Amino acid sequence: MAFTPATMLIFERLFLYGLTFFLGIFVYVLYKQNKQVEAVLIAIIGSMAMFYYWIKWFKIAQADSVWPPYISPCPDYLSLISPAVTGDNIPVCMDFIGVSTIPQVFKLTDRNNIPKVTDSRYEEHAFIVPPRGDTSAAEYNKAMCNKVKSAGLTWEGVCE
Repeated sequence: MAFTPATMLIFERLFLYGLTFFLGIFVYVLYKQNKQVEAVLIAIIGSMAMFYYWIKWFKIAQADSVWPPYISPCPDYLSLISPAVTGDNIPVCMDFIGVSTIPQVFKLTDRNNIPKVTDSRYEEHAFIVPPRGDTSAAEYNKAMCNKVKSAGLTWEGVCE
């Protein structure tokens, strides 16, 4: 069950203030009963437990809710290359580390020898992400996923 950030903030404050209040009352009662050692131990252990569950329930949950932080313009581990470098009219994605599982289809590019649009081997090295145009988002996403998979690549956040 997911709550809005405002609701989670209310729960977090209730947790922190409520638990601190009840822990303080418990420690005070123990102390007044002349159980000072137990009161100190409960205060230390209770504070540590409260801190642990505060991190677990509120801080880690908030960090997970924003993953992925952004969707990159290229499939995973590919680099975006400017049109000024390739001579193309749109930016393209190229592989400088060899991530394709089908290297016959999508080839590794030498960082020092980036192919130009006029080279015969340009299509083997450039992964072109075309503009969406008039197609629906679902159709465009399906087409892009098919293109990514056929090149032996992955794209987190687009093709799961």
